[in-house]
Amino acid sequence: MLRPLLIGLLVVNGALLAARWGGAERWLSGSDGREHEPERLQRQVNPGALRVQPVPPPRPAPVGASAPVPVPDAPQGAAPPAPPSLAQASAPRTPVCVEAGPFDAATLAAAKRVLREAGVPETAWQAASAPAAPRHVILMGRYADPEHLQRKTGELRRKGVTFVELHQSPDIPARHLPGLVLGRYADARTAEAALQALRNRGVISAQLVMAEAHAPGTLLRVADPGGLDLKARTAALTLPGRQAWRPCAPAPGAAAASRA
Repeated sequence: MLRPLLIGLLVVNGALLAARWGGAERWLSGSDGREHEPERLQRQVNPGALRVQPVPPPRPAPVGASAPVPVPDAPQGAAPPAPPSLAQASAPRTPVCVEAGPFDAATLAAAKRVLREAGVPETAWQAASAPAAPRHVILMGRYADPEHLQRKTGELRRKGVTFVELHQSPDIPARHLPGLVLGRYADARTAEAALQALRNRGVISAQLVMAEAHAPGTLLRVADPGGLDLKARTAALTLPGRQAWRPCAPAPGAAAASRA
């Protein structure tokens, strides 16, 4: 009966002795069973092959670049933006109207023939009575030499002076043509003030001429209500008397309505 008890005590004592002996051995060797730096270094494989790469600094943002702006999320249930309407995508261009003249009967027929040969539809142009032109005219000329005329037009453009190149006119005497018309005025006082202003800008050779009384001629107007680019097509056409196209003058009724 005492024998099993004795055997059990011996086993317990042996286990305690073994546990004590193992702890003492770790205490004597300076290790507590946990991994410290010396033990980890001893277990490394080829530690000399280890290289530490430096972390590159962040690249600076390019000059003028702006940070992306966060786009707020659309609220839940909101309808997507509507696409542009067909009317907005294909909006018609602004109607264009140009005119030339005045013409007499012979030159008007020749001008109409030029438009027909250029393919301008007859529904796009019409003849209109020209109002009586103001008789006080500021002009430069006569320039019989084309190079001299071209040089004068270049000088006026550099000075920002508007002009109309005129080779024939029903009311300006032929001794002044070809010439450059800088303006027409209804009364002498306004014309003289405009002439002085031009001379102050360096236009020395301009002069004031009284136009001859002449029966009103006929204007030729080309309208472009459908955006057919007729302005560009008519700009290169050579009209009788080298008349130039210009924007249509507003009708008297339209001018009065705009002032009202």
